[in-house]
Amino acid sequence: MTTTIEIWGDSHLDEIAGIGARYALTYEANFRHDVQISENNAEAGSWVLKWLSGYAEKDKDHADILVVSSGFNDAVMVSYGLLSQNQVRASWELLVSLAKSRNQKVIWVPTNYKYGRAATEFKDTELLNMLPHCIGADVLDWNPTEDQMCGDKVHYTYDAYHDLAKRLLDKASGMGPEKRIDSPSQK
Repeated sequence: MTTTIEIWGDSHLDEIAGIGARYALTYEANFRHDVQISENNAEAGSWVLKWLSGYAEKDKDHADILVVSSGFNDAVMVSYGLLSQNQVRASWELLVSLAKSRNQKVIWVPTNYKYGRAATEFKDTELLNMLPHCIGADVLDWNPTEDQMCGDKVHYTYDAYHDLAKRLLDKASGMGPEKRIDSPSQK
């Protein structure tokens, strides 16, 4: 049985000027029979509260697994006073709760908080790195090193994003689909 994933998030799962995992995910998925990407809604520069309504409005054709990449831009919004930590937490909790009500498992791509601009300018990334664990998301085991960062000190190298893609697809495959309430065999 094929596991389906839908992706929502920021530039780490999008593609901007050769940075991000969108093409790496597409490429790696071409060699898999056990995982299929149903859609990639990641958008560079976004944060959960920005795209949460788009996810919430989607009322059918949900993938088995919701993949989320968010944290850096949320921390930027908190740093500039445009969102509070409580608003970020509430939006993330609502997202995970909604996914679970749709019988989706949630894989969260962790937020870098150790290197580059996250560590020096946007300190809230450290707190936000821990939050997905606290709200019931399954956090991907992906912890690139500082030497895998690009010159912008936010994104990672091409090779690091291919590693992310492989790990993400492997994890999704291992989580596999369970009988879902909306599956044709249950109607």
